[in-house]
Amino acid sequence: MEKTYKITAVIENRIAVLNKITSAFLKRHVNIESLNTEKTTPEAITITIMAHVPQETMQRLAAQLGSMWDVISITCKEEK
Repeated sequence: MEKTYKITAVIENRIAVLNKITSAFLKRHVNIESLNTEKTTPEAITITIMAHVPQETMQRLAAQLGSMWDVISITCKEEK
């Protein structure tokens, strides 16, 4: 059953990092409902992504994103 998730990640402010993250969603055929970015420090950006996906897919995505060396931290919450 698909649910809506809010993924918040703090990433390094480097070229192509956002592309790597969105490509992970593309590879799993997940539509990004909403994407927001915010510069938090000169070296880091916070991104917030809303997506409607099955729980198993979200768990895999969160694990994949967390293993990227450009990702400083990641949180994933189910939206109600």
